[in-house]
Amino acid sequence: MAGDHAAEESDERRPNVVVFMTDQLRHDHLGYAGNDTVETPHIDALAAGGVTCDRTYVNNPLCMPARATLFTGRRPRDHGVRTNGVSLDPEIPTLPGAFSDAGYRTHGAGKFHHSNWSLPLDDIARMLETGESSMADFPPAFRPRIERVAAELDVEVDPDDGPVAPPASEHPEAEALWKAGHVESLPEPFYGFETTDFVGAHGDGAYGEYRTWLETTHPDSFERFPRDHPDNDPGEAPGSWRWSIPAEHHYNRWIADRSQAFIEDAVGAGGGGGEGGGGGGEGDDEPFFLFCSFPDPHHPYAAPEPYASMYDPADVSLPTRREGELDDLPPHFRDAYENEETELSGLLTAAEHSDAGLREMIAITYGMVSFVDDEVGRVLSTLEEMGVREDTLVVFCSDHGDMMGDHWMVRKGPFHFEGLLRTPMVLNWPAGLPAGRRTDGLASAVDFFPTMLDLCDVPSPYPDHPLPESLDEPPALAGESLVPQLRGDRESVREAVVVENDDDYFGQRVRTYVTERYKLTVYPGRDYGELFDLREDPDELHNRWDDPSYAEVKADLYREFLEAYIEGDAAMPRRTSHAG
Repeated sequence: MAGDHAAEESDERRPNVVVFMTDQLRHDHLGYAGNDTVETPHIDALAAGGVTCDRTYVNNPLCMPARATLFTGRRPRDHGVRTNGVSLDPEIPTLPGAFSDAGYRTHGAGKFHHSNWSLPLDDIARMLETGESSMADFPPAFRPRIERVAAELDVEVDPDDGPVAPPASEHPEAEALWKAGHVESLPEPFYGFETTDFVGAHGDGAYGEYRTWLETTHPDSFERFPRDHPDNDPGEAPGSWRWSIPAEHHYNRWIADRSQAFIEDAVGAGGGGGEGGGGGGEGDDEPFFLFCSFPDPHHPYAAPEPYASMYDPADVSLPTRREGELDDLPPHFRDAYENEETELSGLLTAAEHSDAGLREMIAITYGMVSFVDDEVGRVLSTLEEMGVREDTLVVFCSDHGDMMGDHWMVRKGPFHFEGLLRTPMVLNWPAGLPAGRRTDGLASAVDFFPTMLDLCDVPSPYPDHPLPESLDEPPALAGESLVPQLRGDRESVREAVVVENDDDYFGQRVRTYVTERYKLTVYPGRDYGELFDLREDPDELHNRWDDPSYAEVKADLYREFLEAYIEGDAAMPRRTSHAG
């Protein structure tokens, strides 16, 4: 039950919480994880003073499903966000909502992505027809598709009918509505956040309250924001450039600034347990929950100076891959590598890059990571200055990883390799967790929700109902609290992780089963798949799917996978009565 472990070892006062989330950050793009090139001193210090879960896996390698799992504690098949382009049902209980109900002051700054950024294409076509939107409002990668679909739909709009945009209440994060001026802020509360500071999208496509701030307070930087501005230096890698805007005008800085302002206000109002807290009454004991969410280092690969030139591409190692590898993988890998018109969830262009382009892409990404690290450091400094660091649980994590050229793939898609599926997970709480502990026991994104409730003694939004008869009811959620693993009482709380990935472009429902030693990826209805022996082949360079010497292993994994998949189903709704 949530709170059992934490109640035994923590003070009466529950900790404040700061969750730093990045977007598309690999587990091995951080100094503490063994990367000798990238500099991340602030995140490394968090790891040195806390606990790192070094084998944390996503339950889906795409932004919206991954974030929905972290925030609801449900697998994609249970929360319904099975792929990008599906909004999370606002009626589903969320982590910030549970903290808010428990008396926490909750705030989110940065990227959320719980509802769709893009409107249905017929709505976009109508807005283009009326002039409420222009093609420049959309990311370059999406423009050809929008143009094609708009032409196919051939919508007719009566100008006398006025604006044709759909209600903002149904699409609060939609880029077209924000840029057309139909939305100026997110509705509050928003998925459990009482207040928000919103940034949507990435790179020069960023919009939301940040874009409004940039346009009104720094018009020169706003003018230089688009990638094709002559002051921006394009790179050799597709979708890469060195930004001419100053770092202090970038969304990473804005998100950190808004996070700092929230902490100062929360503690200054008497909450958060700070020494300088004033006020009085009930507010004195109100802890806070802050979600500080950076859109980087998600592509496009762009950063302002000094970060854009911080790393020399010549010093960057080429990705993990081997010649002939694509011959041993399912056919969509080669198609994704060679086909300029590739369409997969997360990849809308060919994965083929030159070695020089790959090195530059990785070097700029490292700069983006170091930029995020500096902003993390600034927010941590505010916790120290306000006297609340000791009593604040700080988490650093990512929604998913990035292929970064490994196995000839870039970005993300139905490519279930370690670089995409494994993410950093650092938990640091000076008053409540050991320092310097590293655990390589398996952990799943679905475990984050119950772990946070447990550490902070927050009641679960899924309580069991006492019934007159004795029932052996399955758990409401598939996740496990990692607290015993974090504190060293157990090496691991789970034996395997299940990954679900529906790709509607590819037409497959890809499922992966990860154990301590093996990884099995299944494509239902197809005779191909992937099987990697992570102990003998940690770089995943040799697919053993058709290897006769692994036939028995594959059969055993299939059986285990089926059982784990069934046991992972959420037992919801909960039973509330007896029926004969």
